Amino acid sequence: MKDVAKRAGTSVFTVSSVVNNTSTVSTKLRKRVLKAIEELDYTPNSIARSLKGKKTHLIGLIISDVEDIFFPRVIKGIEEVADREKFNFILCNTMNDPEKEKKYLKILMEKRVDGLILFPTGTSEKNLKQFLTRQIPIVLIDREIKSSNISTVIMDDYDASFNVTDYLIKKGHERIGIVLFPTLISTGERRLRGHIDSHTKNGIEIDQDLVKITGYTKEGSYRATMELLSLEDKPTAMFTANDIMLLGALKAIDTNNLRIPDDISIVTFYDFEWLKYLNPPITAVKLPTFELGKQAAELLIKLINSKEENYPRKIVLKTQLIERGSVKSLRS
Repeated sequence: MKDVAKRAGTSVFTVSSVVNNTSTVSTKLRKRVLKAIEELDYTPNSIARSLKGKKTHLIGLIISDVEDIFFPRVIKGIEEVADREKFNFILCNTMNDPEKEKKYLKILMEKRVDGLILFPTGTSEKNLKQFLTRQIPIVLIDREIKSSNISTVIMDDYDASFNVTDYLIKKGHERIGIVLFPTLISTGERRLRGHIDSHTKNGIEIDQDLVKITGYTKEGSYRATMELLSLEDKPTAMFTANDIMLLGALKAIDTNNLRIPDDISIVTFYDFEWLKYLNPPITAVKLPTFELGKQAAELLIKLINSKEENYPRKIVLKTQLIERGSVKSLRS
């Protein structure tokens, strides 16, 4: 700044005012300062400015799997809000590994982020202790950490799962297989609970052999679906918890030379563009992924800028069932 002030023939205070746009500077003087900045290739030191202003305008974003096609729209929603509010964000990818999450939380703390948007790998606050102790705002997305005082933006997984099962039952299906990720994770727990409660509401006893809990992999879903299709009393319909699990299920159905929906009906979570181009097109739950990211970023920035106590808030977003051609009606 001293070099810029010397080149422009003005004071350091004037240079600071132009750089930070904090006070009125004449057009003529501003042009001189900007010209000197360009000639010297001066870049303001964001770390020094953050130490002085106590804000970095940086957000940490930790997701579970950068290859999952669930996340691009979530990130786009966050980016739109961050850009509008003059915040930048640092993206970290844990691959659902708690140790990686711990490492990235340490890095983000060192970067002095103003807040954190987190897709958590675990079910406890243990890794978040430093952030919570320093009262750095956190917003959890998609997954909850129960018994915590952390703000969350989630989708109504319970309602979505309940409605899928209810829809299949109304189509005449009473033996419905479900391929799901671990229920220790809140999304898995909510989806299984919705599935069970829908059976209860319709007066149908659920067969535990039709409930398959597996990992977040195509291979795990393939094995689980093969087990369902090897049952003596096979399911007439099934639904998968996400797009990756759908791929495993489709492979298993093809391996068994079965046709959708004539031999088995199928519904999946996450409605993506390519589903409508399959033969038949797949019925799916449409998730508001862009809105999830957008509302998480808006909530976090509101918490960052708030001078009041940041009490935990919970936002629940609705889903939509997109009916296509992968479900056969068994009603006469």
